[in-house]
Amino acid sequence: MRGADISVVLPAHGRAPFLRAAIGSILAEGCLELLVIDDRLGSEERALLSAIDDARLRVVPCAGVGLVAALNTGMAEARGELIARMDADDVSLPLRLGLQQQQLESHPELVAIGGQLRVIDETDRTVGVRRYPTDAHRVRRMLQQRNALAHPAAMYRRDAARRAGGYRSGFPGAEDYDLWLRMLELGDISNLDADVLAYRVHAGQITSQASATVAESTYLAQWSARERKHGRPGTDLPWEAGAPEAPTSLRMRVVRWRIRTAARMYSKARAATALRQWPTAVACGAAWAILRPRYSLGLALSLPRWLAVATGVRPTHE
Repeated sequence: MRGADISVVLPAHGRAPFLRAAIGSILAEGCLELLVIDDRLGSEERALLSAIDDARLRVVPCAGVGLVAALNTGMAEARGELIARMDADDVSLPLRLGLQQQQLESHPELVAIGGQLRVIDETDRTVGVRRYPTDAHRVRRMLQQRNALAHPAAMYRRDAARRAGGYRSGFPGAEDYDLWLRMLELGDISNLDADVLAYRVHAGQITSQASATVAESTYLAQWSARERKHGRPGTDLPWEAGAPEAPTSLRMRVVRWRIRTAARMYSKARAATALRQWPTAVACGAAWAILRPRYSLGLALSLPRWLAVATGVRPTHE
């Protein structure tokens, strides 16, 4: 693999016990540079980075605080034409960068490419898999309803991401989904049919898949995409997900109430399902379906997709 056009962006924050494995898996492949964005790293992690003797490794101070600031810092600092994402607790599988680079170079209509995930635990034991559609048309359809690209396994064209406006801070937990929807207006997005990343699940992981804020961020990103599609800006958000400030216009107040209430119902329905509180789960699920009719109808018409949303991770024996 040539790798001369690939910049790998790896945001790292606080204590990162799996950072060595993440960095080693990237440096084992060819790339132009590995940018570790230092978002208030711990002293042990900084000592680890200082001890790595590889000219491709660059430690870049974060121009701000938080994930979005770190990601935009990496995008601004990247010298490669292609940006590969990586998280500090995951492991990039062999040949990932080369396969994704080859796909982007052979398909100029693609602006981003992802792949399949192998789910591992703290001891590197495989505990499941996550599967994503590989056909660009199916990815485009799924992105209208939910994320269809694993962020830490993605590689995208730097210039396309910059033209789309980079990451936006108004979508906590769904900043990647918002970016994909905007990049989708510039070209196609697809996934490789191969495992490209070992995605680690562990106790110290920040996980918020079922939180109301993430659901609100997801619905807000979809609303913003529809605004752009209908010729309205869709860029200056009337509110940020989770923010207490209410928009001023009546239309935006109604939109916010609907999105925020649907997000709460979705979160409560998932929590109640996990606790087997079926009356609450059914009531909240029905309220969510009423508030999100097109989305819920699309899921109802595709049982496998609904199951993917409900389970998230499939055991490896399936």
